[in-house]
Amino acid sequence: MGKIIKGGFVIVLILALLAAAGVGIYVLATRYTGVVVAAVNLSPGMRLRDNLIAFTTWSVDAVPRGAIKSLENYRGMYVRENIAKGEVIFPSSLTAVTPAPVRTQPKPNHYFLPLTTTPEDAAELFVGDRVDVTVTPVIDAPNGGIRALDPVTIRKGWRVHHIDYEDRDAKEAFTVRVVVEAKAPSGLTSPIRLPVRMVKSVPRSD
Repeated sequence: MGKIIKGGFVIVLILALLAAAGVGIYVLATRYTGVVVAAVNLSPGMRLRDNLIAFTTWSVDAVPRGAIKSLENYRGMYVRENIAKGEVIFPSSLTAVTPAPVRTQPKPNHYFLPLTTTPEDAAELFVGDRVDVTVTPVIDAPNGGIRALDPVTIRKGWRVHHIDYEDRDAKEAFTVRVVVEAKAPSGLTSPIRLPVRMVKSVPRSD
């Protein structure tokens, strides 16, 4: 008899816990909601893809009116304006119209230089930003492997022309392809094979 009572008590306790969990889930669902935000700085012309956005939880009362809560109807659309990393994305910031192709010819007396950088650095950049570019050379170590040397600043003030998060080779190397526009001559016209660091710099006039 005692075992039956204990068994019944356990069942009641489990049901009570499940009911409490259900209430907790209901409260969360009614008080909080998911909101789509930019996972990286988004520039006009970028196509909205899963790897460029993130979902954050907001209090229902704090969600800005019109904020996108699901990508279902917006995946593949294009960004119309700068959206900073972490900012909420609104339908008014997107368009289904395919943007004009990225300019393929540099300005007079300039040239394009393709680079790769870390995802963290790329995430902080907008197209048009000026960046200081630094590379860390590596050499063969005496005991095998490689050894990193002190970082070297290649150039200051290059302008970001294009950020390509879909470049296959860069993705396989866990980097992001960034094309900069530099004023010629700069003494460097061939691609840099090593990933570089890119930090926003003070605006320049070229």
